[in-house]
Amino acid sequence: MRERINKIGIKSILLAVFLLIFITVITSSVSAANGCVAGDPVCGSTPTNNCDVTQNTTFNTGTYNLANGVDICANNIILNCNNSLINSSVVSSTGIFNDRYDNVTIKNCNTNGYRYGIYLSFVACTNFSYANIIENFSAKNANTGVLIQNNGLCQHNTSHIIRNSNLSSNVKGIEIGNPYNNVVYSNFIAKNGDSGIL
Repeated sequence: MRERINKIGIKSILLAVFLLIFITVITSSVSAANGCVAGDPVCGSTPTNNCDVTQNTTFNTGTYNLANGVDICANNIILNCNNSLINSSVVSSTGIFNDRYDNVTIKNCNTNGYRYGIYLSFVACTNFSYANIIENFSAKNANTGVLIQNNGLCQHNTSHIIRNSNLSSNVKGIEIGNPYNNVVYSNFIAKNGDSGIL
């Protein structure tokens, strides 16, 4: 009987250790792909893969093959892609990722081939979150052209504007997790496989 209990105890411990290692590996691989991480390059006028936008930035017009896109990493900034194409063949990543930074404008950006073209995630709810997404072209992304997600507690502290953008040939054109105080107008939303606005 005691041997059986010991075998069960050892198996449980090994399983717990395995799960802990697995979760650590998965979490680190997700955060390395998108998000503001110490050691990431800072975006300048010529973006590099997984670079961080930390101040007002205007890209040189061009085509940039960035498997992990770019990350917004500061409040009160403007990212002007200057009609550049940010392209990827890694469908699990995000073209432009903003995790909790407020008063951000993303404009003149063309994203293609990502899971999400532009992804805004406001989970902390510490500030009034505001994003202005204007004159962008987000197409042929594996899931959504523009995704806005809040944790549900932020519903009265958010205000996002999506305007003059072309959100076509994605699975979903625009998906807004909490549809409070958002303005969507003068956009072209067509040929999305699942839905135009969700």
